[in-house]
Amino acid sequence: MSGSRSWKSRWSSSRRKRIGSRRSGRTRREREVELQELKSRVEALEKELDEVKRERDEIKSSHVPAAELDTLRSSHANELDFLRTSHASAIEELKSSHVPATELDTLRDSHAAELDLLRQSHTSALEELKSSQVDASELDTLRSSHAEQIAELEAKHREEVEQLRAELDALRSSQAGEADSLRSSHAEEIEALKASHATALEELSSEHTKEVEEIKASHVPASELDSVRSSHADDLESLRSSHADELGKLRTMHAQELDSIRLSHVPSSELDDLRASHASELESTRATEAQTWQEKLAALQKDHEGELERVKAEASSGDEGKAQEVEAMRSELEALRREKEAWAKEQEELKSRVKSLSDEHDSALSTLRDEHASTLSSTREELLSTHSSDLAQLRSASDASLAQIRSSHADELASLRQKLADAESSAEQKRLAGDNSLKVELDATRADLDKAKKAIAELEETVRSSNDKLGQAQQALSEAEKQAAAANSAPAASADSDKLAALEARLADAQKELEDAHFALQSTQESTAAQLTELETMHERELASKEEDHVNSLKRRTDDHTTALVELQNKLLAVEEDREHLRQELVDAQQKALKSSQSLAGAVTDVDIKALHAAHEAKLGEVEREYTAKIEELNQAVSRLEHEVQLYRDSEE
Repeated sequence: MSGSRSWKSRWSSSRRKRIGSRRSGRTRREREVELQELKSRVEALEKELDEVKRERDEIKSSHVPAAELDTLRSSHANELDFLRTSHASAIEELKSSHVPATELDTLRDSHAAELDLLRQSHTSALEELKSSQVDASELDTLRSSHAEQIAELEAKHREEVEQLRAELDALRSSQAGEADSLRSSHAEEIEALKASHATALEELSSEHTKEVEEIKASHVPASELDSVRSSHADDLESLRSSHADELGKLRTMHAQELDSIRLSHVPSSELDDLRASHASELESTRATEAQTWQEKLAALQKDHEGELERVKAEASSGDEGKAQEVEAMRSELEALRREKEAWAKEQEELKSRVKSLSDEHDSALSTLRDEHASTLSSTREELLSTHSSDLAQLRSASDASLAQIRSSHADELASLRQKLADAESSAEQKRLAGDNSLKVELDATRADLDKAKKAIAELEETVRSSNDKLGQAQQALSEAEKQAAAANSAPAASADSDKLAALEARLADAQKELEDAHFALQSTQESTAAQLTELETMHERELASKEEDHVNSLKRRTDDHTTALVELQNKLLAVEEDREHLRQELVDAQQKALKSSQSLAGAVTDVDIKALHAAHEAKLGEVEREYTAKIEELNQAVSRLEHEVQLYRDSEE
């Protein structure tokens, strides 16, 4: 038994050394592979960042001035330097994070224990997975979830398209509303000017009528007539100044309307309508003013003629002073006639000025329409060519960046699948090797148990033979006692005494052999029970050690997967931030384009930028879906490992 134990201890120590040496080499190789993978990931992220920033620079280059471009280039160079520095520091940290030899030995031992545990649990896990067909259910779940995600994305895309269409319709309706409001405000201002002009004329005519009535009622002298004449001249002058002010206001409004037309890009049909309405309003205003002034002058002339007739009648009745007053009234009437002629001349001048203003307005509108048409055509052609080239460049750059991202993701997935396959194959090999070693140990234990059982059987046979001999001796002793009792009355012979002594000696020998056999049987049973207890204790210790090592290994794997998930989430957050930044830059570029073009081509620019934005959003969504699929794959790997741990624990229980 001691030789068997020493052989087992030597075999276990040599086995641990071989597994530790394999674990050491594998750990170094894995760390080198992980270092290369980290380098490739960092390079892929740098390339992706360069592509995104290049797209941003291409989008901003069509609208951003040279100074801002230089600033962006310098900031981009600073960011690249910072990324290179961080990449170098990360590589140095990875190089400095190699564990020492003692930790490697500890990792080797723990990995050996973990592999022994995996050997025992892998077979049961595979059988349960085969029987329960978990893979088929997972595939069905993945297909259904993928179909749901596709349906959600299609619905989201349709909603975004409808939202963009609604925004475009709202923009068009707002432009039409602004044009209508401009027309209505222009008409309201013209009506207000007409009303104020008519009110002023009515007030002047009423005041003049009141003054004439007062003159008729009071027969004012020449001084008052002079004051009335001067006030009438002042009224005429104020009327001329107010008319000049109104003409200035009309010119200012006309200039403002021209500026608003230039800013709002009113089509040629609306320009023709505005010109026609403005001309008709000018003609109606001109006719109304001429008619009003003709009526007013006719009324004044009629009043003065009536006053003259009255004065003549009073003069004919007889007073010399009245004759002078009549002469003064005649001179006043002559002055009024001259003022009427001057007013008629002024009306002609005003008509000619209004006509010249109308001609200038027509020529300005025609020139503005021609300039607007030429500017619109050239701007549309220039913007279409520029945006087509920008769109082609952006599409090519986006396709290249997406192809690169897909290739890098495919490489990462392939490397992860290869690592998983290698880990499974190595775990299977180590499980088989552990099974073989366990079989050898089990065979040796069974051989020892067979030997112990054989020894126990031999001892039991010896005990049975001793019991038989003891029974025979007891039977012979009883017969001898019977014979001795029968011959008790006679003197004992020497032969009988010798026979009795021999029987007693045989009985003592048989009892001694029986006691020896019982002692040997008890010692054998105790040693066998001790060996079995020791084997059970050793087996329980090995199982507890393997379980602890396996749990620690699974914890490390879970931590590694958690770290990978955190890194992927950080990548997703960075991509989301870049996408928001690019979206804001697109909005800024759109606003700058609308402010700089100041033409209807801005709508084309808006549509093109929205199309570019939608394409870029779709591509970013595709990248995000790829990252989500990768995270889901890692989560499934973690769930599979947790399931293996649970199966192992269930099997141990």
